Amino acid sequence: MSEKKTHGNSSGVTEKSILEALGTQMPESEFNLWIKPLGWEIKNNGSIVALAPDCFFASYIRDKFLDKIQEAVGDVEIVVNERQERVDRKDSGRALATPQSLPGMESYVLRLNPENTFDNFVVDRSNKLAYAICQRIIEKTNSEISGNVFLTGPKGCGKTHLLQATARMMAKSNQVVCVTADQFGKEFVSAILAKSGNKMDVFNKKYTSCDILFLDDIQEIAGRKKTIIALCSAVTVLQDKGMIVISTSYLSRPKLAQVLDKKLVRLLTGLILTVKASTEKIRARIIQHQAEKMGIILEDHWVEYLVRSLDDPSKIKTALRGLKARLSVFSSLISEMIREVVEEQVNSLHSSSSLTLEGIAKVVRHFYNIKEEDFSDKSRKATPVLARKVFAFLARKHTTATLEEIGAVVGRDHSSIGKYVEYIENFLETDSSFRRQFELIKNKLKI
Repeated sequence: MSEKKTHGNSSGVTEKSILEALGTQMPESEFNLWIKPLGWEIKNNGSIVALAPDCFFASYIRDKFLDKIQEAVGDVEIVVNERQERVDRKDSGRALATPQSLPGMESYVLRLNPENTFDNFVVDRSNKLAYAICQRIIEKTNSEISGNVFLTGPKGCGKTHLLQATARMMAKSNQVVCVTADQFGKEFVSAILAKSGNKMDVFNKKYTSCDILFLDDIQEIAGRKKTIIALCSAVTVLQDKGMIVISTSYLSRPKLAQVLDKKLVRLLTGLILTVKASTEKIRARIIQHQAEKMGIILEDHWVEYLVRSLDDPSKIKTALRGLKARLSVFSSLISEMIREVVEEQVNSLHSSSSLTLEGIAKVVRHFYNIKEEDFSDKSRKATPVLARKVFAFLARKHTTATLEEIGAVVGRDHSSIGKYVEYIENFLETDSSFRRQFELIKNKLKI
């Protein structure tokens, strides 16, 4: 962890020193669960402010851990990080913008990647039809477009690029809401839990008063029953008004129907556009285009090497950024640097390969700091019970194991595993603090 020191702070206190002090005062599981997600601000006068991701998290920290924190580092003020409440950053790097006003409504829209434009989209036979339809959507009015549009294809094939490029153009003359499905779910839960009575009305107006709703990665709300019901309702209202919903998922329609409500899938998948995996030709064009924009001169044999080594366009872009950073320091040895950035991306792909029951169980046990024997015994203590339920949910959602195989790991029958999965689904819907905890576990599993 890098040293962070607020400008003008002469107290010598840094974020690193705070975390080191707290790490010696608390069990690792509590530290990872509640302290790591906090941001820290050291003011010029030496006072310390802990920035919690939301009001529920802040309240829990004050109730349960404030005494321990103050014992370790002195007086600390716990406040909500308002910017983080508005801006929910995903591991994929796509960030959500602060609320933007649209005519007659307030919209919380996806911050569009400036590179995701039609001018930057490389067209070939793998995406030609989807590109043409998106262009047609822009040219026509809502009344001339029949049904909702669903973009599907493997990760890295350009679905999000097309979605954002279309949203960017449509927003010039339409009321547009563009979010990830996960953000829709978080806003829905926030509206439910809000003390102010009109937050649900604001939520409903936002998602049923727009001309076009763009939803990226709709598979992300799998298992969140109340969110699925809310989205189904919003899509129905928009469809009855003749409005459009454009959504994406790396899952095909049949597979999506297995994890989401079938009615919702039927509503969303009026016109299905399949974007195929990128070809070597298109990857070469992406490399040449990106390298030119970054001021990197690549000989043809290095372009071919990158094409053969990396089949995901997003990995190619990351590799080129890494190369540019190295070239800013060392102007020679380009062959070694290209091999380094490719190796980094290949290793990152290997590290996120398919999960196993044993791998999930190991991460969950370590996160909750419980022994292997406690994972499968009959103990009804809160922590082992929750750990078993989290394991069951993750194993069911991210492996092909049967309920019986999952149950064997924690010493439970298949019916218990089914109940565990349903419990975590509901818990994720209603408890914001647990959702933060759950995201930390997913980050460790790289999912």
